[in-house]
Amino acid sequence: MQLLNLALLIAVHPCVNALLEIDRAGTVAEKEFIDADLQRDNAEAEAIFAPGLGSANIAAEVEAELGLAAGSTQVDSRSGNVASILLSEPILPGTGVGNRFLWGGRTDGDGDSSSSSPHGDAILQSHEHWEETAIEAVKSWIGQHADELNVDVSEMFAPGTTRVAVHGDGDLIQLHIPHFFKGLEVVGSRAHATIKGGNLVAVGFEEWATIPSDFNVTPNLRRTKAYKTLANYVGRPMIRGETTCKAELQILTLSSQMTTYGNGYSHVLAWKVCPTFEGQNQEMMEGYVDANIGKVYSFKDTVDYFQAKGGVYPNSNDGVGEDGVEQAGWPMPFMEVGNEITDTGGNYFESGSQTASFTGPFLEIQDGCDGFRVGSLTRTSGVDFGTSGGTDCSTPNVKGNTHSSRGGWYEVNKIAEIARSHLPSNKWLTKKLVAEVNINASCNAYWNGAIHFYRSSKNCGNTGEIQAIWAHEWGHGLDRNDNTGSIAGPSGEGIADIYAALHLNDSCIGRNFLIGRTCGGFGDPCNECSGVRDVDYVKRRSRKPHGLSFAKNNCNGMVHCLGGVYSEAIWSLYKRTLRDEYGYDENTALEVTTRLTYIAAGNVQRWFTEKDGGCESGSGYMQYLIADDDDGDLNNGTPHMKAIYKAFSDQEIACDSPSVKDSGCVGTPDTAPAVTVTRGNTEATLSWNAVSGASNYQVFRTEGVHQCSQGKVLLTTTTDRSFTDKGLQNGREYYYIVIAKGPNESCFGPASECMDVIPTLQLDPTTSPTQLPSSTPSTSIPPSVSLTPTNYPISDPCGDGVCEASIGEDQHTCDLDCIVQEFETSVNYDKNTKSLMMTVNVAEDMTFVSLDIIGKKSGGSLVEIYTRLGDYDNNEENPNAWELIFEDTVDLTQEQATTIGEFSVFTPAGSDRAFHVYAKNGLMYEQGNAAVKSNGTLSLKKG
Repeated sequence: MQLLNLALLIAVHPCVNALLEIDRAGTVAEKEFIDADLQRDNAEAEAIFAPGLGSANIAAEVEAELGLAAGSTQVDSRSGNVASILLSEPILPGTGVGNRFLWGGRTDGDGDSSSSSPHGDAILQSHEHWEETAIEAVKSWIGQHADELNVDVSEMFAPGTTRVAVHGDGDLIQLHIPHFFKGLEVVGSRAHATIKGGNLVAVGFEEWATIPSDFNVTPNLRRTKAYKTLANYVGRPMIRGETTCKAELQILTLSSQMTTYGNGYSHVLAWKVCPTFEGQNQEMMEGYVDANIGKVYSFKDTVDYFQAKGGVYPNSNDGVGEDGVEQAGWPMPFMEVGNEITDTGGNYFESGSQTASFTGPFLEIQDGCDGFRVGSLTRTSGVDFGTSGGTDCSTPNVKGNTHSSRGGWYEVNKIAEIARSHLPSNKWLTKKLVAEVNINASCNAYWNGAIHFYRSSKNCGNTGEIQAIWAHEWGHGLDRNDNTGSIAGPSGEGIADIYAALHLNDSCIGRNFLIGRTCGGFGDPCNECSGVRDVDYVKRRSRKPHGLSFAKNNCNGMVHCLGGVYSEAIWSLYKRTLRDEYGYDENTALEVTTRLTYIAAGNVQRWFTEKDGGCESGSGYMQYLIADDDDGDLNNGTPHMKAIYKAFSDQEIACDSPSVKDSGCVGTPDTAPAVTVTRGNTEATLSWNAVSGASNYQVFRTEGVHQCSQGKVLLTTTTDRSFTDKGLQNGREYYYIVIAKGPNESCFGPASECMDVIPTLQLDPTTSPTQLPSSTPSTSIPPSVSLTPTNYPISDPCGDGVCEASIGEDQHTCDLDCIVQEFETSVNYDKNTKSLMMTVNVAEDMTFVSLDIIGKKSGGSLVEIYTRLGDYDNNEENPNAWELIFEDTVDLTQEQATTIGEFSVFTPAGSDRAFHVYAKNGLMYEQGNAAVKSNGTLSLKKG
């Protein structure tokens, strides 16, 4: 089979994160290197100069010019420019302090308003409208204050690059704004802004320095020279044609030797390239090479290493307690069964013989015990994957139905369901994640755009059989695909640990990973934890926080050690400070922490710095305060500020400004709802009494052996006093709490008692299971696509002349079989359209991996690609006949080809494949006989 790209192949792979620090000896990664000029020491830079020239004076000047409170501004000592500002300035209509804006650019009283909405007087209804309006408002504010901030707004807001997260129907909006200069991205430099209740409450500029206007962005060296330079540095031959990212020009920000205050940055033009070398395994190497003189600035591995029903380990496979023993009959949610997708309870509705497979709208698991194929099982009257003894490849029936496949399926789908309930606008959470389990190696797991798990050994448990490791690696994916679009610094390990810990209510990350041992703790050993880390410092030998001072003395740059600095703060917030300050019960403290974490973590690019701790507006501490704020003004405190400060201060990553005080949430309920639950057929109905002071009620659900003491799905926020939860598994116990909320999303009353219910089949035999809600993903599957994988041989498949995508072969893993081709069609620059269809015919098995689009005009454009097996004739207006395979904003160039990104569409030999291409801003094309073309293996038939 050949991998085919219409016009140009581009393979894009995000960062990779590992579960443990990796021994690089003997691998290509042993040559990892970061030039000293890319490393920062702002504390040393600050100390060079007299106080009159330092950051405090500049901050005071900016605060005076902008009318800000003293201590609200941080300055980057290397640039001499503002690094972050805390403020409370209305820029959109909202409920924030002093906000009297109305839609349409008016106020509801005296005073001027410069805010206006492109949507007139109507309250915005969609996330897209909030995003558009927030971008314009922030852009306008920065433009008005560009002189005071010493920034050029033209270097921000490049089309399609600003990432926006909208929470609570526009109550909280977070913006991530990359830095561009003459069309090139400035690596690591960004602006960010947060709007709360319509008020701009934080603005920051990270590693943002003025670039001289005569800075030349034309390289002296071609990218091929950059590849050769890296090969010479590594001392290994490259594998021709194999890369893990698109080669592109970027601008690096260097730390210069400071001679005057504020001149501590310089910039160089560099090629970013990601070659593959002989002997390279799972590593994904990324290098930066000076595009003028060929100097290597960095070379690093970007891998981050760490009813259908069936048996599942609730937490671990260690045999300790209920959560360490496989539990039979747990639901397989959101799984493909025949032509349907199961619901959260694993229910489906077609009778007769059906095939269930470990694939669905949100996850696909490929099992190394079956040649990395997708396991499936065919049964009549329900599909039960069963339970089994043993480990690794042990199965109760068919290959690929292992402990790892069953347990991983449950864990990822459940934690993702929780995340979607808190982050409904995050698109990554609605896409399919690919996982490989039972890789024939041991003692690790990693994320690199997919997630990967190893088998067991005498020293380590099977990482795919440990739920916390699944949640941790999934957490890297969410971190990589949140509002910043990158793994957080100085370590993304801490937030991945916290996502796992909050879901499973277990500070030990990966229990039973270390067989017969406890974790080392970077010099402060764990007391009991047999996982990789324990994020609760009282469960370490010293029983003391491992804060910034500990990190300086013990971490030596190790990301898993650095991650503990802030993961311990978040765990302490949940387990100690919220309870100590406010007397919260466990469930209320857990839901407050969960809400804050999903909102705040998504806008953090740097959790803390050695110089400022948590004082930058984009730090973890400040983002938790912003997420907690109820009135658009941090200076008057937040509802849980004392608890947040205590947790982060213990780790030395809080900030004394703004001053610490609790405020807000006046009138929030102080009594819990009294809840009753009535069971039904695959459903449960909750009702509760009215609670004084409640503006609305939130309903949470969980399941499993920990009852309510674990992460929960936020089912609804409602003003009603009843709710019916549908799509449950009959005979399974579910657990619920209801929380009465005060005047703002941040205002929590006490949680109700944990209520349990077991749905059951109704007596009326004609009653069918509750139908899927309208939000359930489409389950239409082309009738020509079989759900049962072909039985390929599993011994030495690479080299047999067939590129077998079903067992993980592609141009990266098996270049012997997977030949990459480019196929260029005709174009007529006098013709343009927003939408076109075409049909191609393949003579051999092929996988289409990308498309080039020639834009009608330059700029960011929404691009959607649909496909179907077969011709497009008679299906042009049938939405059920097409599958959406690509949807994103692409920066198109007028009358030049732009590669949109990567997808994967297999087409068997002799078949037709139709594509429907939509570009909102228009694309160029040719049609009729002039467009028909063939290269012998692929023919463009029409379109």
